[in-house]
Amino acid sequence: MRERTYIAVGTVAAAAIAPWLCWGAVPFWLSATLTDADLYAYYVVHYRHVDPRRAIRYYHTLGGVSGRARSGAPARPRPG
Repeated sequence: MRERTYIAVGTVAAAAIAPWLCWGAVPFWLSATLTDADLYAYYVVHYRHVDPRRAIRYYHTLGGVSGRARSGAPARPRPG
């Protein structure tokens, strides 16, 4: 999932449970929002780059989402 999806889903879920948990929904929202903070910290320490866009690009490439996949072009040529 992309970072903005985590934030959107966490916000909607926290807003949905807020009437019952009140301030107890805040940790739920924070955990959904900061899900990838440890991955970013690892990237900064390991690669010594502080650029968040570069880190996001790195992890999306690891997950199989490359520029070709986003553009709609086939990843492999089809036989025939």
